[in-house]
Amino acid sequence: MVKIRLRRVGRKNAPFYRILVADSQSPRDGKFIEIIGQYAPRKGEGSLQVDEARANHWLDLGAQPTDTVRSLLRRAGVLRKRHEQRLGIERKGEAVPVSEPAAHAAARRGQPLAIVGLIRKAQGIRGEVIVEPLTDKPDVIFASGSRVFAGTSAGDLARARDVRGVEEVPTLTVSEAKPFKKGLIVRFEELGDRDSAELWRGRYLLAPFSELPPLEADQVYLHDLIGMRAVSTSGEQLGTVTTFYELPQGLMLDIKTQQGSVLVPYRPEVIVRTDLVARNVVINDKLGLMDDFSGGED
Repeated sequence: MVKIRLRRVGRKNAPFYRILVADSQSPRDGKFIEIIGQYAPRKGEGSLQVDEARANHWLDLGAQPTDTVRSLLRRAGVLRKRHEQRLGIERKGEAVPVSEPAAHAAARRGQPLAIVGLIRKAQGIRGEVIVEPLTDKPDVIFASGSRVFAGTSAGDLARARDVRGVEEVPTLTVSEAKPFKKGLIVRFEELGDRDSAELWRGRYLLAPFSELPPLEADQVYLHDLIGMRAVSTSGEQLGTVTTFYELPQGLMLDIKTQQGSVLVPYRPEVIVRTDLVARNVVINDKLGLMDDFSGGED
């Protein structure tokens, strides 16, 4: 993971910090990727300099700032501008209406939404939650400032009504995300305590496909595999992909069949074709992996 952090270079009685982009595995005094700013705390706010374009570049790529750097980016106005841009606000000296949220617009136009995560449970007392990523781009989807929307396991928006009775889609804005075991600990701006976080337990998170990074011609989003029908090369209906697991031996699809669930390796010799239009994964029946599970699902 790429981090944005500080490195002290000044004398003991005259601290001076550079704002660096570096690999999280690199030692603090080791190699870095790029310098995007500097700060001398004893010289006041005027000493804070941030290359906004480069900061946004790395944030867009999923780089995670430390808490101190996040505070400096906020003071420099970088995070505020990012948030306003995401909300569609134009700063012209007067208030203007906020644009329609991306999930609302996508749903209204009938555009598909991607399942990108599942909130497992609350973590701690500050409103953080443990998220199981259901995307192969979690560093992008859950980058600071990104928004995700409440959804169902079928990929539909979960709707609620506000105090005025107006229908809305519960929305969360990512404040910070960090790796935790096989998932993420995510802090959302809208969740300030454990009680509010617990209300999201078991909720799927969605994002419009239009906001996801583009794929190469032969690639597929992992989360797009969920819900696909599994069929054999001879055309037999086998079941439905319910989830996937990234195991040491590789990616495995969990396929629900009439006889139960079976794990199938997502490898070219096993999954001979993934059809995004037909929503099918085609399994090589010559390997015999599904012989005991053929016959569809309940």
